[in-house]
Amino acid sequence: LYLFTGLFLADGFQRVVEVFPLPVLGVLLLFEAAALILFIRDEAKDARGFLVVVLVGLIASSVPYGYAVALVIGTALSRLRGTGSGVRARNP
Repeated sequence: LYLFTGLFLADGFQRVVEVFPLPVLGVLLLFEAAALILFIRDEAKDARGFLVVVLVGLIASSVPYGYAVALVIGTALSRLRGTGSGVRARNP
């Protein structure tokens, strides 16, 4: 809802945020945090994986447009490591 509103209805985004109940937002953020923790647990199984996770987190939080930059760099590093979550063909 936030992404759609922010991208396509930028003027109305402030009104949506003001009307959205804060307890519901808190629960939504709690579940997102749990999902991120599980993702980090799956990605950081070794020292290199942990380094990639920390690097992407630092980039996302400190660089201008950090989310987009970290998304590209994290995907590239994950693909280089061979752990990317792409569709892989199975051997019959």
